[in-house]
Amino acid sequence: MKGSTHAIIGANTVWILAIFSGFSWNPFLLLAGALGGLLPDLDASDSKIKHLEIGYGKGKRRVAFKPFYLISWIVSSVFKHRGAFHSILAVILMGWGSFFLFLFLSQWIEFLRHEFWLVLTLGYASHLIADGMTHHGIPLLWPWKGRFHFLPKHFRIKTGAVTERILYVVLLLTLALFVMNSYYFISS
Repeated sequence: MKGSTHAIIGANTVWILAIFSGFSWNPFLLLAGALGGLLPDLDASDSKIKHLEIGYGKGKRRVAFKPFYLISWIVSSVFKHRGAFHSILAVILMGWGSFFLFLFLSQWIEFLRHEFWLVLTLGYASHLIADGMTHHGIPLLWPWKGRFHFLPKHFRIKTGAVTERILYVVLLLTLALFVMNSYYFISS
């Protein structure tokens, strides 16, 4: 799937988690979910996360940097795409890593909430589920080389196809409805 689809799926994990756990969300958590949805593709040389740019300005006056470029370059040099980073082991390590990152960063970043690590991990897991719905599948039990698919062969999604674009639009609208609904209830 495309990076934009993974990001929107990851962001959607926030409202799903909010409904089932009852926590109140904030826009920062949407970004954490979207980031989690992109992280498994650190192993892809042409991924959205590798070329994600943070910057200011336009044209020749643009000042920007790519925060994940170096780590993605290193990871994609060592691991093949849809390998170790697309496994259950990676989800577990992501959960532990993001939990300890939260414990460390929450000392200095006041608005960082305990849901951060969970949303980041669920966003990561959502990427694997989405890739498991494609023709390529994922090596869920890596280092075992078998590929897992979460949809029957005839229903698997082709990257960039109409099915993926429809899924993207539906999830974008769902997320927009969640955000608008949340602000409506907060303001009334």
